[in-house]
Amino acid sequence: MKTKGEKVYTSFELKAPSAEEVVICGDFTEWESKARRLRRLKSGLWKATLKLPRGDHQYRFKVDGMWLNDPSSSGQIDNGMGGLNSIVTVE
Repeated sequence: MKTKGEKVYTSFELKAPSAEEVVICGDFTEWESKARRLRRLKSGLWKATLKLPRGDHQYRFKVDGMWLNDPSSSGQIDNGMGGLNSIVTVE
């Protein structure tokens, strides 16, 4: 459930050293239409920091075209299409 109000910087990270491209898609990017690319660090970690409204948000990573949930997310929820979405709570 999203609430209106102040936006908060929120960081997302994924360890994927062999990936060529990692993007994050979620309710805050209108899923694929405004997906945000993560930046690759030398360590093989991919990272992005986004300004998100306070509340719960659903998202997934897309790694080289394949959907992947965030192994470090605070939880997962049924996405209504036979899979799960990761959840982040912005406080």
